[in-house]
Amino acid sequence: MFKRLEQRILSWKYLPGHHLKEDEICTEFNVSRIPVREALGRLSQIHLVERKPNMGCTVKRWTVDELTEFYELRLALESYVVETLAREGPPEGAFDSLQEAWRKHRDFPEECVVSGLDWSRRDEKFHIGICEVLGNQQILSTLQDINARLRFLRVKDINSPERIRISSNQHLAILKAILSGDAETAKRTLRKNIYTGKSNVESSLRDILIEAYSM
Repeated sequence: MFKRLEQRILSWKYLPGHHLKEDEICTEFNVSRIPVREALGRLSQIHLVERKPNMGCTVKRWTVDELTEFYELRLALESYVVETLAREGPPEGAFDSLQEAWRKHRDFPEECVVSGLDWSRRDEKFHIGICEVLGNQQILSTLQDINARLRFLRVKDINSPERIRISSNQHLAILKAILSGDAETAKRTLRKNIYTGKSNVESSLRDILIEAYSM
């Protein structure tokens, strides 16, 4: 039940502010209230759903200010990661698989067009992969939490072959800068990559919030 409701939220079939009524969910999926309540509880824990007294559960309503705060935190943490790796040097071969994957995305973007959710997970895997090389578990855990919160919004980021090509080139440039020990270029390219995504998400969010908040 949890996965089915999560998928609907992440795919924007349930818009921000959508009231998740237990009885309607039970009827639609032909289940009892127990698994529905458990699923809503888990969705609340990962911040996809908000619980309000006397109102039940609704899909989380994001604001542009919240979006900005999370992207700024993400940028600060990831900037530290790429700077440290560039200055200290990653282990030999640490980025081989990431480079191979993103060269393929860059060279054959038309073959890589998938759902926004799938692409958000691929993009997360790149950024988390760099952090895993550094090995700082506290930063890694924090970034994973940020990604879980932003995933709902980031499905609106990469949505065309050209966007895939741009993102792939930026990712490869970040890795190249780290491997060459160029911390400033790594940070500058990372910032451009993250804020390109933020701009795309923010534009989509504004449009969808107008629709969702007018309901």
